[in-house]
Amino acid sequence: MLSKRLTGSLAFCFALVFTVCTATSAFAQEPVDRTKLAITDIKDAGSNLFYQGEYTGNLTTTLAQTHYENYGLQVISMGDGLFEGMLYVGGLPGSGWNGQNLTPLTGRKLAGVVELSGGPATVQLVKNQYALVSWHGYPATGYLRKVDRFSPTLGAPPMEGAIVLFDGVDNEMLVEPQITEDGLLMEGTETAGLYQDFYLHLEFKLPYMPYATGQGRGNSGVYIQSRYEVQILDSFGRIPEFNFCGALYRQKSPDINMCLPPLLWQTYDIRFKQPEFDVTGQKISSAQLTVWHNGIKIHDNVAIETKTGAGKPEGNYPLPTKFQDHRDPVRFRNMWIVDYAPYLPEPIEVAPQLEQVSVSKSLE
Repeated sequence: MLSKRLTGSLAFCFALVFTVCTATSAFAQEPVDRTKLAITDIKDAGSNLFYQGEYTGNLTTTLAQTHYENYGLQVISMGDGLFEGMLYVGGLPGSGWNGQNLTPLTGRKLAGVVELSGGPATVQLVKNQYALVSWHGYPATGYLRKVDRFSPTLGAPPMEGAIVLFDGVDNEMLVEPQITEDGLLMEGTETAGLYQDFYLHLEFKLPYMPYATGQGRGNSGVYIQSRYEVQILDSFGRIPEFNFCGALYRQKSPDINMCLPPLLWQTYDIRFKQPEFDVTGQKISSAQLTVWHNGIKIHDNVAIETKTGAGKPEGNYPLPTKFQDHRDPVRFRNMWIVDYAPYLPEPIEVAPQLEQVSVSKSLE
C-alpha cells in the first residue's frame, strides 16, 4: 500500500504535468494556411511582388542579331521565391501579342536574381526593372523593360443620366455596403435598384495572394441580375479558361486574358440586354452580353444560354446585380450604371497605356 506522502506526491506530479500540457496546448498555434494570405497594401507585400508584373521590348532570336521583334512577358509570384511566367510573341496581350505564339516559363529567385526558363528561352529578371532574354543558352539577345499598364477607361466619369452606385461613400444605391477607411467598397453587396438593359462601369483591385492557386486567388464576380456572373479572379499571366477572370462563368472564356497583376486597378465596362419572354413566360431570346476588360473587348454581343453557376433562375423580371463575396478581399471604386440604349457611346477599344516602372516607384 502506498504511503500518504507518496500518494500525495504522485497526485501533485500528475497535476503539474497536466497543467503544463494544458498550458502548452493553449499557447500552441494551429498551422497557418498560407493559401489564404491576402495582401491589399503594396507596403505589406514583400520583395517578390516587385519581380511580378509585365515586361515588354524588342528581342532577336538570331545569332546575327539582324532581325528584332516585339515581345511581352508576364511574371507571376507563386510564393517562397518561386515564379511562373509567359513569354508572348508580338507584345503583351491586348498590346501587340499575335494571339498564337507563347512560351510558358518557370523558375525561382536565388541571390536576388529571378531566373525563368521554358522551351528555348531563358529569362533573368534584374533589379526588378529589366528582363534579360537569351535563346538556346546563348548570351542575352535583348532585354524587356518592366511596365505598368492602365486601362483607358480608368476613372471614367459617369455618362449623362447615369446612376452613381459608389464613389467612396454610402449613397444608398447599394445594400449595406462595407467601406474601408480609405473609401473603397468591399466585396459582398448588391444594387438597391433593379436594372433591365444597362451599361455598367466599375473598377476593381485584386489582392496579392502568392500562395493561392486557381479559384482561390482573388475570387469575386459581378452577378448581373443575380443570374449571370462575369468572373473576377487573379488569373494574370494565364491562358484563358471558362472560369478565369473575364469569363462568363463556366459558359464562355474571354476572347483574350486582359487580367493585370494584383494590386493594380482594373476596369470592367459591361453592356447587358436582358432576355425576352412571351406572354406564357417562355424565353424567346437570350440575354446579350458585351464586356470590355481594361479597354479591350473580351465578349462581343454574346448570347447567354442560361444562368451561370449559383445564379438565380432566369425570369421575365430584373433582380439586383451582386458584387460577390467569395471570402477574398477584392476592392471596388467608381461604379456607375445607366439604362442602355443603342445610341449610347461605347468605349473606344484602345490598348492599356504603358508606363515604365522605375526602382524608386517599385519601392514606394
